[in-house]
Formats: sequence, C-alpha cells, structure tokens
Amino acid sequence: MKNYIIGIIVVVLVVLVGKNLWNRSDVPTEKAPIKIGASLAVSGSLASIGEEEKRGLEMGVAEVNANGGIDGRKLELIVEDNQGDAKVAVSSVQKLFNVDNVDVLVTAFTHITNAVKSLAIERGTPMIYVSSVPDMAKESRLFFKDYMDNRSNSNVLSERIVSLGFKEVKLLSEEGDSCKVSDDFFLNKESKVKVVARESFVSGTTDFKTPLLKLRDVYKGAPLVVCAWRDEVRVMPQMKQLGMLSTQSYHQLAPFLAPAKTPEMYELFSEGKVVSSWYGFAENNKEKASDAQKKFFADYETKYGTKATSDAAYTYDDTKAIAIAVGTCLEKNNAFSVDCFLEEFGKTNIDGASGSLTFDSDRSSKRRSILMEATKDGWKELVQ
Repeated sequence: MKNYIIGIIVVVLVVLVGKNLWNRSDVPTEKAPIKIGASLAVSGSLASIGEEEKRGLEMGVAEVNANGGIDGRKLELIVEDNQGDAKVAVSSVQKLFNVDNVDVLVTAFTHITNAVKSLAIERGTPMIYVSSVPDMAKESRLFFKDYMDNRSNSNVLSERIVSLGFKEVKLLSEEGDSCKVSDDFFLNKESKVKVVARESFVSGTTDFKTPLLKLRDVYKGAPLVVCAWRDEVRVMPQMKQLGMLSTQSYHQLAPFLAPAKTPEMYELFSEGKVVSSWYGFAENNKEKASDAQKKFFADYETKYGTKATSDAAYTYDDTKAIAIAVGTCLEKNNAFSVDCFLEEFGKTNIDGASGSLTFDSDRSSKRRSILMEATKDGWKELVQ
C-alpha cells in the first residue's frame, strides 16, 4: 500500500513539473515561418521566364535559411503554377491566401498582376510584382514593382537613335500595356525624336505584311522601332521577306522569350543589325560584375546546370530585400506587421545579383536599362 501511494505521488509530481515547464516562457519554441507565396507561370508559353523567377526565389530563400533565418524564423516559399493564365492565377492566389495564409505575395506579368491585385487589396497583403508597367504600384501602397521599365528601355533606344543623327522614327507596336508605355514615350517630346508613322497589331497576329508595307514605304530614311516581344518570331521573318532587314531597326526586348533565342532568329537579328533594349546584365559583361553577381552566377550554374538570367536575379534580390525588411521589423517590434514591412521594403537599398535595387516614391524599382546588339552567335552588350 505504501509503495502504491509513493507511486501516485511521483506521477503527480511529474505531471506538475511537466506542466510548469510547458508554461515557462524561457523554454525554446519553434517560431512560425514568414511565408512567401508566389503565383508564377511555371508551365505554359511563358514557362521559360516563370521557371527562372521560381529558381531565383528558391535560391534566395535557401540562402536566408542556411544563414539562420530571420531572428530565428525561417522563410517558407510556396509556389503555385498559374500557367500564364489570368483565371488560373486568381485561383492560385486564393489558395495562397486562404489555405497557406502567406505573408507576402510575389507574381509576374501585367495581365496576371491585374487579375489578382484586387484579392491582395481586399486581404491587405503586400505584393511584389514583376512587370514593366508601373500602374499597379501607383494604385496601392501594398504593391511594389520590381522589373525593368519600358520607359527607361525606350529612353536608351531613343538616345542611341539621336546619337546617330536621326530625328524621326516609325513605330510598330503590339496593342498592350507594356508597348503602350513605349509608344507614349516616343510620342512624347521627351523622346527627342518625332514619330512620323505608327502601326499597331494584336498579340498573336500571324500576317504582318500590311502594317510592315505601310511602314516600309513611307519616310524611308527614318529607323523603325519595334515593340513586339511576344511576336518577334513572326515579325522578323516577314521583315526579311519584304526586304526590310537592310536597314537597322531598334527593338524592345527582342531576345525576351525562348522562341527568339534560336540560331535561325540570331541569323535574322544579325542580318537586320538589330539593337534591342535589355535589362539587368549581359552575359558578355561578366568581367564588370560585382562580387555579389559573380557569386550568384556561379551558385546558380552549380545548382541548375545552366546560366542565370536577369529574371532569376531579380526575384533572388526580391527575396533578400524581403528578408531585410522583415528582419528590421522583428528587431523593432518583435513581430511582423504589414505597415512596418511596407515602410521598410520601400527603403530597400541593396547591390544584389541584378545590380542596384532601390524604389522610387511610386514604389517602382529603379533598374538599369542597357542596349544589346545582335550577332550570329547571340546578343552582346552594346558599349556606347
């Protein structure tokens, strides 16, 4: 009987001690991660870009976590494939918000961002989007645009054209938000050249002969500025058929999508002496790369067995900027809050894999635009 009573006392003591330890504030507990949700075009026609953006995020998250996280909290990346489709993107973001309860949203492309922005506003979630159009960032304090800007790209093209003595240009442009930014720049007196003819087309057009002939046969001394990033693979062969490659033309982001990066397209671009706007960095200019860039290039190639693109570098830097903003907020307030995050993210000032990253008062990143010239082997930076 005595042993039985002693046994009960021991059990009670163990329970009491365990309960006390459980309630003690100094007992280490695992802190909740900061969740980054990403709705990206990992499959579909835009997958070559979406996959790069995903890899950049993965590398950034892995690096932050390998260095101990943020004040003991890990970053958690949750990627949903929107297939480059706006309706799928809406469903993917609803899942990221309602099921995964993410703290920050990352997305890309103008049509995708426009489709999901109301969801982010309704929930009050910070959104970093990869698009050349700054309009969404101006709409809400929740949004930051980090990508090249077609106005900046147009400016470097315009400066090149002016430096060669031209005073007039002709425009061939896709009807869309990105090319509208470019057209507006050239139609504005700031461009320093006069637009003497303009033709437009809907993305996916197969026959460009009518608009091209109109442009070919007027103001023959004026160079042609082309904004056709999704349709370069159809525009260039038809320009050759119409004898329009004998004069150099200027393009917005000609080597942007994978179909334009083929030997056949390189041959056409080279024959046309095409000069294109570009963003971030050029592969042939690595000798000028910073230590951060060199490390990123090397780590990326080791991990994925291929060379990094600007798209991967941009999202990698976004992840680092997120971590810095979150860390500052945790240091200040010992908690993550949207208001603090927005204030600190807006102060971002880093030299990262894609170069310098800061934001203007409208929450758009200030990114470097460069010129690329076509060769039969690909593209190289044009040193002016």
